[in-house]
Amino acid sequence: MSRSGLFLPVVFLLSACDAGRPVEPGVTASDAAPSFAVGQRVVGHVNGEGVVDVGVPMDFVMTALLRADGSATGEAFHHALLGANVIEFRTRVTCVSIDAANHRGWVGGVITENNSTDPARLQPRNQVGRDIWWRVVDYDNGQSGTVDRSTFIGFTGDANIQTSAEYCAVRPWPGPNDTPPQPVDARTGPLLSGNISVELK
Repeated sequence: MSRSGLFLPVVFLLSACDAGRPVEPGVTASDAAPSFAVGQRVVGHVNGEGVVDVGVPMDFVMTALLRADGSATGEAFHHALLGANVIEFRTRVTCVSIDAANHRGWVGGVITENNSTDPARLQPRNQVGRDIWWRVVDYDNGQSGTVDRSTFIGFTGDANIQTSAEYCAVRPWPGPNDTPPQPVDARTGPLLSGNISVELK
């Protein structure tokens, strides 16, 4: 994929949806969830924070909680520099899907702030209220010899997907079984620092 469009069989799935780094006090990956009724108890999460290499370093913080009734809640923050331009989005999470067998997660939501200066991220599909999404894989803090990975953020129309709900339902994960075959974890980048946790209880 070009720099201008940066990286944007499951056994068991549940679906719903240093001084130089920016400080985002409003989103904390370890925030405890409030108490809810039984139907809204947390049954899984896709949480994390750090820096991922998606062609450029991208800072991120995310808390995405999957609830027993299939709903999802949470927040996320993404920030990257593309030359002299800023790419920065805040998200309210609305859907989460979890592949427990492969430790993969898909997160979708609604843009609550777009503080970007990059013209490619100032289009109608990038505005507040529009959908946004990404996917991650948790390699257990590198204990398997492979670091956690994430994609860049995607928007309406990417890969012919129109909404976050569709993204969480389709659960795209390009790989060797695709036509044409693609590398494992295609179009994801490795974390340069930090950690991602994908868990289904």
